[in-house]
Amino acid sequence: MARRGQIAWHSTQDAVTADDLQLPTLAPETTCGFVVPAIVAATHRDASERFLEYFAATIRNPNTRAAYMNAAADFLRFEPVADLGSLAEVRLIHVSLYIESVGDRFAPQTVKLRLAALRGLFDWLARHGVLETNPAAPVRGPSYTVKRGKTPILVAAEANRLIESIEDDSIVGLRDRALIALMV
Repeated sequence: MARRGQIAWHSTQDAVTADDLQLPTLAPETTCGFVVPAIVAATHRDASERFLEYFAATIRNPNTRAAYMNAAADFLRFEPVADLGSLAEVRLIHVSLYIESVGDRFAPQTVKLRLAALRGLFDWLARHGVLETNPAAPVRGPSYTVKRGKTPILVAAEANRLIESIEDDSIVGLRDRALIALMV
């Protein structure tokens, strides 16, 4: 049994920790030998395969995949969830409490990323018959709006210098000057 704050892992190989988990290339006919959290393996006969498929097949960007895997692992380590017997026991309140907890530790962008990871995972499991519903679907994340853009704005003197730097002895130069003058 896992200690509080740790994930129990179900494996046909030697025991591993969460740090040892690497996403393998899936053989379509089996997931034997691949490591999944015990709470996932205890959910449904297809749960282990669907859990691995979500990360392997649906998330193409390796950085996003790593962030979503970390979010899922952190959720499964979350104390109220770690005490459950299977993912089928996860309810909306567990996800809500987790998002509140994450909101105390991280920026709103990170909270939204973690909620997106859980929504995607639970939606995948629900669509493939592992779970009846997606407990993360109705949970709302924090609101976050960008008040200031990252694109620098040219002041008038800089805009004039830019326009004057374009040679006007050709048609292309005149066109470029006109286009830039319209934009600024």
